[in-house]
Amino acid sequence: MAESAAAAAASEVARARHTAGLQARAAGRFRVAAEAFLASLEAEPRWQPSYHALQFTRLSDADVAELQPRLRGVVERVPHLALAQQVLAFWQRRCGEEAAALQRSYHAAQLCCGPMHRPHLLAAAEPQLPEALILGAPKSGTTSLLAYLSRHPRIWAHPRKELHFFDSYWQWGEAWYRNQFPVFRPGSGIVRIEATPNYLQLPCGPERVATLMPEARLIVLLREPLERALSWFHHMQRQEGLQGEAARVLEQEADELAALSPEQRNALGWHHPNCLTGSLYPAQLQRWRHQFPADQLLVLRLEDLAADPPAVLARVLAFLGLPPLPWASEGQRGAWRVRHNAAPEAYGDLPADLSERLREGVLAEAHQLWRDLEHPPDADLKP
Repeated sequence: MAESAAAAAASEVARARHTAGLQARAAGRFRVAAEAFLASLEAEPRWQPSYHALQFTRLSDADVAELQPRLRGVVERVPHLALAQQVLAFWQRRCGEEAAALQRSYHAAQLCCGPMHRPHLLAAAEPQLPEALILGAPKSGTTSLLAYLSRHPRIWAHPRKELHFFDSYWQWGEAWYRNQFPVFRPGSGIVRIEATPNYLQLPCGPERVATLMPEARLIVLLREPLERALSWFHHMQRQEGLQGEAARVLEQEADELAALSPEQRNALGWHHPNCLTGSLYPAQLQRWRHQFPADQLLVLRLEDLAADPPAVLARVLAFLGLPPLPWASEGQRGAWRVRHNAAPEAYGDLPADLSERLREGVLAEAHQLWRDLEHPPDADLKP
């Protein structure tokens, strides 16, 4: 009884400090936020939301170096918690501890192998690159899709979503990326996959992926362009402390995009605050189609995933060359209604005249592409 009460109290402290960290991060106080997340983990080292929050808290290398001993102390208390090991390995690499980071990353990847995968694990094998990537787009359901796929016995999905190798950490080298994935016996048929939604947008991504993984299967999940832009605005408020009203911020970004030539817009990577820019799907997809054949690129819509998850999952599994899930049937549809990484609260719509101007202006081509992707319910499930 006493142990149970102590555990409940520790969880309550962890939750309260985690909430304080989220509030600090939304205010742009990133170092304070990180310290709150660490305090949460010091109270309860198995509190996984704070590991995820640390991953998405912007810190300088100096901050990481100063805070790493606290994180290490937490991780030593939960040596078999894979996510804890992965976040520490990431911090070690940021601090220049390359060899230790590689070793810990590979160990953590193997810890992530559950009962479905462990019999096929080759623990002493040289690390290998994954077979598939979810490229994007941000705020388009990629977290939910990865979570659904991870339930398949022949898919190993990287639990630390958004490795950002091909955009932010390319300079760390191929060895770092390989060490993020376990190796399975030949013939096991297990597909390893990671999801970093920023890959879709950045111009450097397609060539880099083609250089290392020319046979990779690539999955894109798109959302109605203006809805995605608005969702991203609120995401940036929570994660980066973005200030201002949505209408004003989006209108200003639209004016900046309208001032560019079509060639300049098509060549854009990240353009702060990246609300509308992140929804310019035609140019983004064209860059990937230039590097990869059509049969290696599957483009889907969030709206279809939300309306009929089993049907979309069947398309994805067929694309990956895997059998369908035995329980992804009509009677199991309720299991697919869980939305992962959803906004914590509803947000208001934009003024109708601004929405119309954006959809018919800077987002017109993207909106048409999204409409053209609508998949009829009775269509062949094979891509």
